[in-house]
Amino acid sequence: MRSTSVMLTSLCLAAFIQVTSGQTSTLLALNNYCSNRGGAGASNVFSVNVGTNNLAGCTSAVAANTHCSNFFSYGASVGNCDCVPCGETSCTQTGSVGQSAYSIETSYQACPALAVRSVSISPSTAYETQTPSQLLLSFTTVNGLLNGETITLAASSPIYASGNPTLMSCNVMRGGLPDANLFGASGISATDTSTLVATIQGSQSIGTGAAIQFTCTDNLAGHATAGTVITFTISVALHQAASGVPGWTTVSVGLVGGDPITEYGGVKTEFVIPYGTFTPLIQSPELTVLATPHPGEVGDEQWLSRIRITTPAGLQLLEVGIKNDLAVFNRSNLPKDAFETMEVAVGPSREPVLFMPPPNEYLEAFGEKILFLFGRMRTQHAVTEAPRREIVHVITGSMQVSILSSSAHEWYTGSPGLALKHAHLDLMFPALHAPAELRGLLPELWGLQPMTEASASTIKNVSFALQASAAADSRHENLTSR
Repeated sequence: MRSTSVMLTSLCLAAFIQVTSGQTSTLLALNNYCSNRGGAGASNVFSVNVGTNNLAGCTSAVAANTHCSNFFSYGASVGNCDCVPCGETSCTQTGSVGQSAYSIETSYQACPALAVRSVSISPSTAYETQTPSQLLLSFTTVNGLLNGETITLAASSPIYASGNPTLMSCNVMRGGLPDANLFGASGISATDTSTLVATIQGSQSIGTGAAIQFTCTDNLAGHATAGTVITFTISVALHQAASGVPGWTTVSVGLVGGDPITEYGGVKTEFVIPYGTFTPLIQSPELTVLATPHPGEVGDEQWLSRIRITTPAGLQLLEVGIKNDLAVFNRSNLPKDAFETMEVAVGPSREPVLFMPPPNEYLEAFGEKILFLFGRMRTQHAVTEAPRREIVHVITGSMQVSILSSSAHEWYTGSPGLALKHAHLDLMFPALHAPAELRGLLPELWGLQPMTEASASTIKNVSFALQASAAADSRHENLTSR
């Protein structure tokens, strides 16, 4: 074994010590220890007894321990080897006879990176202003964690409804199994609207290589305006902070519902269209969406009752209508898998589709350039005697269109008869891939195209129509100048 030499001079207390492991340690101070050490007396992962007069063994142990930084203390007469936790960049020297403070100079020992880390939401598409139902955080440790240590999830923009702090309701899984004790009932909170902190409680700890997952379901804020990119920094004790972890990007969703009201970019506009004819609402390079309403109870109240989808040249592909007998709906009178709230017809001949296609089947047009999918809206409640909401989803290269059946219960609260009498169709546009190519009434109301007089005349509030026209012209200039 190669001998260890210690060089001490009156000008420099530090000495280089060559050890068998190939590591080089430097004596920082005799009769001092690092008071910012992570443990003592061989009591945890930061402290081990390597035997007396075994500096080489202490140096090797520290170098091999991912929990440790470059700094450590060693008491040669007792054998305790105590390291400063990784992430620390110095030794806080404090007098203690019989101990000495050292550093390892061969290479800087940073904390290890998390083995796996990800952040996501449910639903996975972040429509502006809509509130996600779940926030999911998962990571896998490299180092173990002790009680009192923390996990911090910091978002680049606000994602929580309140902070200062606000307790969060999160289900925790460890190794794929529920663990309600790890953070306890009060260990997870939003310290502000962008930051979640989880603190390991009581006698709990997390081992090395542990897969941890949070699923948080409350205190979640509505998504920011379209185009907001959310990234995260995940800081876990004894690990390198993971910055720039991808989250999601908010997107615009065009909506048409109510009597009718359209919303885009957080702005709502109430408008009317003529009865007895199909009015073009939006046109993309692949298709045109048209609609006709039925009158409500008073004034100019109206509800969309039929929606037609054609090619830009006018060839009919699909027509969906709301059934007009929902007030006397009786499921037992219908065949199995029959449409309950919608009337659906496809093709130029308006061939009726009487039964709901299976979830794994779809209709196509023009060699799968346009796809039609059908389904029922999911609900957390048991199926009742009331008719179920149904959906037709249309997918093209430039946009996606969802047609949904809906009652008017929000408008006629306490009057189920009127709510069903004025059952109607809502429109949602979950994806607009080429907004600058869209034409028609809705793109003008949304500000994607210059407002024509014809479109402005459909807006119920005249003064608002003038403002919307000016705003649309301004936005169009901004779009075309990019």
